[in-house]
Amino acid sequence: MFKQATLAAALATAGMPAMAGFYVNPEFNKGYVGNDPIGSVLDLHVGFEGQANEKLGYYVQGGPSILYPTSGEGSTELGGKVGASYALTEKVSAYGEFSGVSSEDTDNGYGLKLGGKFTF
Repeated sequence: MFKQATLAAALATAGMPAMAGFYVNPEFNKGYVGNDPIGSVLDLHVGFEGQANEKLGYYVQGGPSILYPTSGEGSTELGGKVGASYALTEKVSAYGEFSGVSSEDTDNGYGLKLGGKFTF
């Protein structure tokens, strides 16, 4: 399912204008519940971003995600993100991101992020 979603996102952006570029996005995240750590992940992603028009920006990225649980053995899985931002006004934009990571031992993990950005 995750591979199909990533392929669909890549195909959806294929017809967009060529105002885009590749990037590398290493990112480390550590999770907690209260004061207790629940694990960490190191994403080593390569991505592609661009502007569909003057208001709509997008990106697609993916690559290895190295999982470090607090108990048990770590693993390297496939992770990815698809996101977009839309300028509502000159100083206000909305954004969204869908992310996922594969897993051999458990169900795949997914995330959704929605938000706004206000500049001054």
